Amino acid sequence: MTIATMNSRTFARDATAIKRAAMQGPVIITERGKPALAVLCIEEYYRLTGQTGGPSLLQAMQGIAAPEDVVLDLPERAGGAELLRRIPCLDDDGGVL
Repeated sequence: MTIATMNSRTFARDATAIKRAAMQGPVIITERGKPALAVLCIEEYYRLTGQTGGPSLLQAMQGIAAPEDVVLDLPERAGGAELLRRIPCLDDDGGVL
């Protein structure tokens, strides 16, 4: 594993370079020559923190409370009934009902 070091100017200017470097190993971001941040690929972060991954998109969306007074009126759409037949119903764990 390689550890790259980049200054904060590069961090601000070239995010793609930071992403590429982080896929090879940790990237230390310096400010005025001193380490300030570390950028890791997500797999390494999960390994270090003992996590197996984040919540699914469905779980994250279910965790957000919608305001009571919001009404979402959607226009009718041609073929909408056909689309609904193809979308599976999911349970709370993301499994198909």
